[in-house]
Amino acid sequence: MYAAFIKDLFEDFSAFISDTMTKAALAGIDPARFVGEIRLDLHAADILATGNWDAAVRLVSDAIFRKLENERNTKELLRKASARLGLALDQNVLNGAMPYLDARHILVHRDGRVDDLYVADYPQIQVREGKIATNYQFVGDARRAVDALARHIDERVIAANLVRNQDMSGRRQ
Repeated sequence: MYAAFIKDLFEDFSAFISDTMTKAALAGIDPARFVGEIRLDLHAADILATGNWDAAVRLVSDAIFRKLENERNTKELLRKASARLGLALDQNVLNGAMPYLDARHILVHRDGRVDDLYVADYPQIQVREGKIATNYQFVGDARRAVDALARHIDERVIAANLVRNQDMSGRRQ
């Protein structure tokens, strides 16, 4: 049950980052900075089928996010997303959430068995019999740390005026 929560937390946070990037693109962020070096292969029919500008921007933004996500390194994905949006995230807040975001990969692909790198990077995380000790404390700490990072990102996005008023409702469109 605890491992499932961590997996869901990661998926929800990933959707939050994707939505944040889309909303920033819709708000009119500098296209060169937003796209960076990424090359996309989008078909004209798919773009035209979106039907309106917002949907076309969403299509492009989602494709950019998927390219970033393909690196399979959560910290690097967040660094690149932050750079594209010009957020300058507080490293302490980011580092506080990373053990829990990185735990998802270990829980999904290695049944919770940690490697030496995870243990060295996150000595504060309790390990029992070679596995992440997923318990009530771990889940509570994960929820608080990832929530703090999401709130921090929201604050930076709002301060940078990277979200339109109509997109501040909190609903995915």
